Amino acid sequence: MDVTGIVKKWITGSGRFENDGMILKFSNEMESSRDNLLNSLKFFGTDSNTIYVPRLNIVWDDSEFITGSLAPVSEDNMNLNVKLKKFYAEKERAKIRIYANSRYPQKNYTTTAYQTVNYYLPSSSYYEIRDAHSDEIILPFDYTGSKISCDGTSSYFNLWMDSFQPERFYRVVIRVEREDGDNVQIFDNNHYFKVVR
Repeated sequence: MDVTGIVKKWITGSGRFENDGMILKFSNEMESSRDNLLNSLKFFGTDSNTIYVPRLNIVWDDSEFITGSLAPVSEDNMNLNVKLKKFYAEKERAKIRIYANSRYPQKNYTTTAYQTVNYYLPSSSYYEIRDAHSDEIILPFDYTGSKISCDGTSSYFNLWMDSFQPERFYRVVIRVEREDGDNVQIFDNNHYFKVVR
C-alpha cells in the first residue's frame, strides 16, 4: 500500500495531519465481501512473535560520489569484498565499505600486493539486504534509496541497523550496472551480519 502522501505531510509539516500512527484497511466493500482470498489474509502487529512485523519503508538518496585518486574498476574483471562486522548493535548506524579490485590482475613487478589496490564501483551500483534464513528481501535494490557512494577511500553505503529485526542474520547483495544499463552483474558472495540487542 502506498502511503507516500500522508508520510510526506508528516515529514514536511504541511497539511492538518498529526502523526498518531496509521491504520491500513481495505475499502468497506472489500471488508464486507465474502471473498475467501480476503478472509485468508493475516496481518501481524509489532509485538507479535514473528519476523513478519509491519514495516514502513522510507527511502531517500544520501549518496555522494567523490572518487578522489581512485580509478574505476574494470567491469569485466571485477572482484568485490564487502567489509562487515559479524555483529551490529540494534541502534548502530554503520558505514559499510566495499573494496573492489581486479579478479585477474596484470602481472608486473611491484612492492605491494594486488589485493591492496582498490578501485571504485560505477555510480550506477546498488545494494540489497536479505534475511539470511527466509531469503526475504528487506531492503530492495532501489535507484533512489540504495545507491552506493564513494569517498576517495572506497565505495560504501550507510545502513541504519534499527530498521532490522534484532537477533537475526542478514545478507548483503551488490548490483553493478554499466552507465548505459547494458550490463548488470549481481554479487551475492555470502556477506552476512547479525543485528543484536
